[in-house]
Amino acid sequence: MLEDTTATLGGTPVLNEITADHNDKRTIGLFIVTGEALLSGKQRSWSAVLKLIDPSETVGSGIIESELQVYELVIFSSDAVPFRSAKFYHSETLDNGMLTLWLEDLSGSPQPPWNLEQFISSANHLGQFNGYHYLNKTEVPFEILTDRFADRLNMSEFRSDSIRLVEEKNSTAIQAAYRDTPVETATRIAELTTQLIEVSKSLPHGLAFGDSHPRNLFPVESGTVGIDWGTTTMDPVGADEGMLTGPSLTLGLDEANLVIQNERAIFESYVGGLTLAGWTGDLNNIRLGYLCSFTNFLNAVNSFLVNIPNYESRRE
Repeated sequence: MLEDTTATLGGTPVLNEITADHNDKRTIGLFIVTGEALLSGKQRSWSAVLKLIDPSETVGSGIIESELQVYELVIFSSDAVPFRSAKFYHSETLDNGMLTLWLEDLSGSPQPPWNLEQFISSANHLGQFNGYHYLNKTEVPFEILTDRFADRLNMSEFRSDSIRLVEEKNSTAIQAAYRDTPVETATRIAELTTQLIEVSKSLPHGLAFGDSHPRNLFPVESGTVGIDWGTTTMDPVGADEGMLTGPSLTLGLDEANLVIQNERAIFESYVGGLTLAGWTGDLNNIRLGYLCSFTNFLNAVNSFLVNIPNYESRRE
């Protein structure tokens, strides 16, 4: 209804703040806005999400102009794949410089933590999305990142943290986390991650969401809907899938265990989506592309273990 210009607002809209955590400091407010409108002589309810962005904030995880154009130009809403961007209604720059985005309200769709079926279906839709844009060599009319996964890794201290973890292997937290697994595994993971960054340069690259974790995705009847498109990137094919499953390793034991126990099934569903889109390439390359992103979160767990004292001091 919000897309119909003949609708007339009735009454005063109600704003309810979305208090869930988000990492981008430029997003200074998220609200669900509800109200009534008159359309074709009938009173109807409507809702939307209002996103308030501070473009002057220099710390952020993506490019604001890219996100805006993805929505305004409806670039990723092809009927060819069951994976699209959220519906866009309006944007405006306020007198104080703040940018507002009015987007589809997805609060009624399943929310994280997901069940296995939701992971598997969204992985398949994501595979179709990646395969479609790779095979069609989709171009976008705005600045685009390249190898976003590598930027994330290189901005972290995963190499030095892995060395620290071995040096501090007798700590209670590290012993509890590794149990019967040799702590030296951490440095091996870091070494392999460094090799992956180099190998990734020769892997097939295609247009990728870039930030496809479950907190940015919403299962709906017609497929999967994504938000926060400022990190659209040219990444190795498969990297989006690593971004789908990897963050769950850091979001609580239940979600981590679900992904660990079903990682292969979720990955195979992603490959099934690629195949549906027409992909016929080397699946070993897809697995490597996937690991490019997934190892980011293996390393993140190790970094968390050696930095627990810092988190505890901040909490105090």
